[in-house]
Amino acid sequence: MSYDASSLRSNLKRIDLSAPSIQEAAGAMMKHYDKSPGVAVVEWRNALHQARGDQFLPLLYVANEVLQNSKRNRGNKFLEAFSPILDRKSTRLNS
Repeated sequence: MSYDASSLRSNLKRIDLSAPSIQEAAGAMMKHYDKSPGVAVVEWRNALHQARGDQFLPLLYVANEVLQNSKRNRGNKFLEAFSPILDRKSTRLNS
């Protein structure tokens, strides 16, 4: 299984609102579950910072898919990795 951050980065940069695109990006993030969930979340955050306006919602859908699937099937590693980013009160995601 590949833990290549550049492949994940490429998936996240191409994201669109289609279900296959969201599922592919979420799957690419899930490949990082065992070895580097933090790296995957950093790549997701960077993609969010660089996203076009039409990519914000699909990137949030990717995060949702990853969080739901990882918690249901594997554990809390992604929840822990996403917590510092998604738990901000009164701050913007891109600050």
